[in-house]
Amino acid sequence: ARPTPRARPRAARPSAAAGRPRAGGAAQANAASRRRIAFSDVHGSLDYLLLLERALELKPSDVLFPVGDYLERCMDSLGTLREIIRLCDTYESYPVLGNCDNYVLWMLSDDPDAEVWFGRCLGIIDSDLAPTWGTRFLHNVCDEMGLRPDADTDLHAFRAAVNEYCARELSWLRNLPTIAADEHFLFVHGGVPHEDLDMLAETDAYGLMKRDGFMDEGSVFSRWVVCGHWPVTLYHADHPNAAPYINTRQHIIGLDGGCGIKLDGQLNALVIEGDSFRSVMVDRFPEYTALEDQKASDTSVNIRWGDHRVRLLERVRDCAYVEHLSSGRRLWIPAEFLFRKNEGSVWEIKDATDYRLPVSAGERLKLIRATTRGMLIKKNGVTGWYEGKLAGVESI
Repeated sequence: ARPTPRARPRAARPSAAAGRPRAGGAAQANAASRRRIAFSDVHGSLDYLLLLERALELKPSDVLFPVGDYLERCMDSLGTLREIIRLCDTYESYPVLGNCDNYVLWMLSDDPDAEVWFGRCLGIIDSDLAPTWGTRFLHNVCDEMGLRPDADTDLHAFRAAVNEYCARELSWLRNLPTIAADEHFLFVHGGVPHEDLDMLAETDAYGLMKRDGFMDEGSVFSRWVVCGHWPVTLYHADHPNAAPYINTRQHIIGLDGGCGIKLDGQLNALVIEGDSFRSVMVDRFPEYTALEDQKASDTSVNIRWGDHRVRLLERVRDCAYVEHLSSGRRLWIPAEFLFRKNEGSVWEIKDATDYRLPVSAGERLKLIRATTRGMLIKKNGVTGWYEGKLAGVESI
């Protein structure tokens, strides 16, 4: 197993973009006339980030709170990081570090274990032990430098060359804190056990960047805690919902829309104006007009990562009929969602649902998959099935 990357504890304070120290910290963002905009988990998806910027129609007075995981998963981690830095150089910004960003820093550190993992991720040694998702950052750097490391590559020297080539970008990452906070909001990638900033400043930073299922801990906060890391659809048991999750009881707002991770993923932003919140969501799924009404399901299930084992009952063309092992629920899914880790092992599926979305004729819907058993669609961040017709889409 990969050793857990360790991060140095960092003060729980607002950060300034590299080379642009600012006085006053996040408290400057409290002016009612200024928008505060938080987003998280871009995961190397530069095209989604640029889409989000256009959708936000950024103004010079805006204050940005990028909430980590700028890197890995998607194809352009290096370009994404440079664009994040450009944004932070252009706008008053308080970025924090995510666990995937920290993972890249760890692999480029002087930790002996990190050097071995560095080689694995480049496919030089034990490539079958590397994580399935990367690291894209290292491959982006190799492509840009015109380098093709192989089994004869001196890993120590090569890693030093990467550090030198990306010195500005890596320095920017290394100087990020794990928390940005004022009296009303606390921004952190993973989550926090409490909101005492002095105590948090002494806490191991990695546990604040990677805090799986943070809302499920049940903590209630006085200020709003705005976080990413855990795709918010994982909190919904009955149907997938990737829209920012505003939990008014716990005072937690989850932003992770599953960009680069989920098949129906999107990139989310939270716009804070005075005491009001507004969500901005972008993706690249094609949009069509519904031609028929449809009522919502009475009951449904959202089969999510961590509880996604199934029994395969039947395959018919492009779909599969499965039984969810833990709930006993039976449902049709796109057959492409099925997988198993080894021949003969239990079947597992990517996130799936049998939820039928409520639809009115004339509504605009995002098409995720067209199958012989209906259309898998998304509306306002919610994914489900539509059995009616979409203008311009032929039935299969």
